[in-house]
Amino acid sequence: MAIKRGGSYVASSRAHGWVNVLASDGEMLIEENPNDNRGAISDIEILPRYTFAYYEGVGYKFIGVFELDVNLCKNRHREYRRTSTHADLSYYWS
Repeated sequence: MAIKRGGSYVASSRAHGWVNVLASDGEMLIEENPNDNRGAISDIEILPRYTFAYYEGVGYKFIGVFELDVNLCKNRHREYRRTSTHADLSYYWS
């Protein structure tokens, strides 16, 4: 997750320029990269994201399943809504 410094968010040292911010209620994940050169939304971006956030000093934590909200996306900016707080892995255990 991004780190808040001086009133704005900056990418963590592990994010390679990506500024990833989880809304305070945990329902929206916003990602931005000023150097991103992606064009249109790709097929892979439409797939659900099983998201583990890295927090400095804590490590990785599962924060939910997120899906792209295409109406809120623009160049260098993507927004994902949380659709679940758990991952169903029963398929892998049967």
